Amino acid sequence: MVRRTVRRHVGPRRDPLACRGVGEARSGGVTQHERVAHLDNVKAILVVLVVVGHAIEALRGRAPEGLYAAIYSFHMPAFVLLSGYLSRNWEPDARRLRVLVGTLALPFMIFQVLLGAEFALLTGTAFPRDLATPRGATWFLLALMWWRLGTPVLRALRHPVACTLVVAVALPLDPNVGSLLAIGRTAGLVPFFALGMVLRPRVFEWLGWRAVRGVAWVALAGIVAGGLMWGWRIDRGFLYHRAAYDADDGLWTSMAIRLAALAIGLVGAAAITAIASRRRRWYTVVGVNSLSVYLVHLVVLQAARWVEPAAGILRGDGGVGVTAAVVGAGVALALALGTARVTRATAWLVHPARGSAWLVR
Repeated sequence: MVRRTVRRHVGPRRDPLACRGVGEARSGGVTQHERVAHLDNVKAILVVLVVVGHAIEALRGRAPEGLYAAIYSFHMPAFVLLSGYLSRNWEPDARRLRVLVGTLALPFMIFQVLLGAEFALLTGTAFPRDLATPRGATWFLLALMWWRLGTPVLRALRHPVACTLVVAVALPLDPNVGSLLAIGRTAGLVPFFALGMVLRPRVFEWLGWRAVRGVAWVALAGIVAGGLMWGWRIDRGFLYHRAAYDADDGLWTSMAIRLAALAIGLVGAAAITAIASRRRRWYTVVGVNSLSVYLVHLVVLQAARWVEPAAGILRGDGGVGVTAAVVGAGVALALALGTARVTRATAWLVHPARGSAWLVR
């Protein structure tokens, strides 16, 4: 009854990360509705962090750059791990392939064109022709499509996490690894997707234990503190899990850094999952509508970076006060975009699956 009420409240729900069919109806006293609420709350926290990270991305200074590094060290690994968990029963049958096209491929193409046209209009330049290179965060739609298509292969492996870890560490040996078709990030983050696929519902129950949640808060505080202290020195390619190894650092050092980045991402992902509420909250709807928030904020923030007075703030020096103000604005934007009214207004862009009959059979 609770699930039906929420669906009526939030409007269309075509989120490819939607928590449908999650686990058993009851396991260890945790109902399916409670588990769905928990995962939606995790998505809500993560998508707010996505918006905040993009809001402070162009700010200069130790505070914003350190906070940016702290957020990027774990928020997308957490998203990928959760996507793997929700994809563990995915099969490439005809119906699901149609859904894949309508919920991932089409939105990717729509927002590639939309963001490219907006950028050309704002900057007075020609429309960018590099449509195969994801613009901003649209890479995640493409990567999720590749991961979903690869689930039968991952499921067939005896040790999928170990095998994908080798791929993530070995691929940066190629100096030509880049952003084309999101291959770099797809390979760099695939261990989290594989790990999510092999997780069982009871793992999320263990993460809800009081002692574990206490450790999770300490771990998150440590990640944020480390980011604020040293994050401003970090090459962002390291945070994006897509850059080739730097020959000046040495092969073994570079591999160790890559493994450390994956380990920090895992700790942060587990911590966020542990602290998220197990009950429906006022912000749960933001997690339900996470795809809308994820995509639409790209259009809003790209405009803000080029239109005054917001452009002067978002691309200027960021002291503690300015950083805090931009973080607050980012949180407010994410919450606003996650409302039912905005979700319904942008559904034709974010959820074009119903109008894709001309493309898929």
